[in-house]
Amino acid sequence: MFGEARRMRGECKETVMRKPILRWSWALVFFMVPFSGRSADDLRTRADAAWAARETPAQTLLAIQLYEQLAAKNPADKAVRIRLAQAASWAFEQDPKMGNDKVVQIMDKGIKACKEILAQNEDDPEANYWLMWDMAGRTLARGVFSGFAFKEALVATIMVAKSDIGYQYGGVYCYWAIVINTLPNLLGRFFHFSNDDAVWLYQRAVALEPRYLRSRFFLGVSYEVAGKKAEARKEYQFCISQPDDALPEAIPENKLYRELAKETILKL
Repeated sequence: MFGEARRMRGECKETVMRKPILRWSWALVFFMVPFSGRSADDLRTRADAAWAARETPAQTLLAIQLYEQLAAKNPADKAVRIRLAQAASWAFEQDPKMGNDKVVQIMDKGIKACKEILAQNEDDPEANYWLMWDMAGRTLARGVFSGFAFKEALVATIMVAKSDIGYQYGGVYCYWAIVINTLPNLLGRFFHFSNDDAVWLYQRAVALEPRYLRSRFFLGVSYEVAGKKAEARKEYQFCISQPDDALPEAIPENKLYRELAKETILKL
């Protein structure tokens, strides 16, 4: 992710990520026997199974490959493209140190999928939302000053707010909180944003879904940046205390941030 968040994930990565898997996961996914000759139904079954197993980085990458092939077979299938864009964002979240070229390659798949939807309906909130995140991942890989997608982010914020501000557990709040902490000089100098605003945004996301640990973890990070170690510790402890099935649809994501919280709390 952005700035401080990305740094902290990188520091924790040695114990959190599965290094033996990561060493060969790219070779497994991109040099395996192609699936393009399979039926659409078979591709969908395999893609959904890989996505369900996304706790493993190799399965995330496999899901991206299969959803991309399924999208090519189904030009009008919005759901497949949304899942492809989401999987791209998750791949970067899961392994932010995979290498810039690989990040760009993956983000471009998600961006393409979103733009195909937006070509038919430019107001689609889901496509705008995932376009915002995938373009952010691409920007991080190429450098913030390579061109930050502020227009796309603003459009996504408006479209999601009009439809459902709680989409993806208040992900729009988290996006802008991360932007504030990534570009503190720019946003602080010209727009008077500060880490306090990031804390407020994360609090809004947590209020929408307290069991989603990504928001809780980064709220803790923002508290830590502010020097509020007691508040940070409370958020990390909450993450550590949650069972795998606290939020059944986000088990892999919650497992990741629970492990990160375990590592981070030891450094307070």
